[in-house]
Amino acid sequence: MSKFWKICGVLLLITVIGAAGCVVPGTEEKSAGLVVDIRNAGDSFNAQTVAGLNRSAEEGVVVPLLYVVNSDREAAEAFAELERKRPAVILSTGHSLTEYLAESARKNPDLHYATFDGVFHAGSGMPGNMMNVLFRSEEPSYLAGYLAGMMTKTNTVGFIGGMDIPAVDRFYYGYRAGVEAAAAERGQYISVERAVVGNFYDREAAKLLADGMYDTSADVILQAAGDAGLGVIAAAKESGTYVIGADRDQRDLAPENMLTSVTKNLEEAVYQTITEYAAGRVHDGQEIWLGIANNATGLAPLHPAVPDAVAEKIAELSKQIAKGRIDPPATAEEYAAK
Repeated sequence: MSKFWKICGVLLLITVIGAAGCVVPGTEEKSAGLVVDIRNAGDSFNAQTVAGLNRSAEEGVVVPLLYVVNSDREAAEAFAELERKRPAVILSTGHSLTEYLAESARKNPDLHYATFDGVFHAGSGMPGNMMNVLFRSEEPSYLAGYLAGMMTKTNTVGFIGGMDIPAVDRFYYGYRAGVEAAAAERGQYISVERAVVGNFYDREAAKLLADGMYDTSADVILQAAGDAGLGVIAAAKESGTYVIGADRDQRDLAPENMLTSVTKNLEEAVYQTITEYAAGRVHDGQEIWLGIANNATGLAPLHPAVPDAVAEKIAELSKQIAKGRIDPPATAEEYAAK
């Protein structure tokens, strides 16, 4: 499997999802279906997924079947329609759609499915005709934590996640471990405040959480909250403090405030997945883990205010992670064991 994951570097293309509804062209033998949730319409995670589908269509790999839904009912209808269309692979992203995708897979064992950062109910698990692509977000988050720990002047940094799920935990525990590495280097205690929005789309709630952190003492916050994270970025701009983005390079949203972003090259992962299944090379039942060693995760360019010595240390830490010499924690248990 490692040969098929030829991740090509930093994501540049972002496709914006504009409206609810679906686009379903005439189905051919080689087609790929994708369902995304409009409730996370501004979420770069979803946008990258659509970019991967678009790229496969532009290159003639598949006919795209794109469904953009904004309710549970529409999600169920979209998967039912794709079951009738019978594409080479059916994909979705995001916590809200994972179980819909899994339910469709269980009902249709002759079809193929793929999800990204999927989390399945403990009682049922991942169906055997599905592939789950997961990102080791704890690795770049460790680098982001080290950066935050070296840049803070108040010795308090923050983390705001979308939900209490494993994919978000990876961001948090990697980040926290990186902050502590910086604190040890500085010989100072650095506090890490944590808050959870409860979803990935409520920007106002996320902004209120960020305002509270910035108003007390935090001067750097990593947001891992999808579309809701835009509220954290807005709070950083208003308060004149630093923020760290997620999933893609988010410098364009706050050039003066964005220290860096924890990135996932999801577009390439989606494109490679579609290409594989369209060619008949299925990877059902597999969990594929991608990280810094695959060039699938990393940090976006650093803010000009970051000292050269800190940037050089981050580059060295990244190499150590890629070589397996540093293994950032991804769960509470792994963090406690460090």
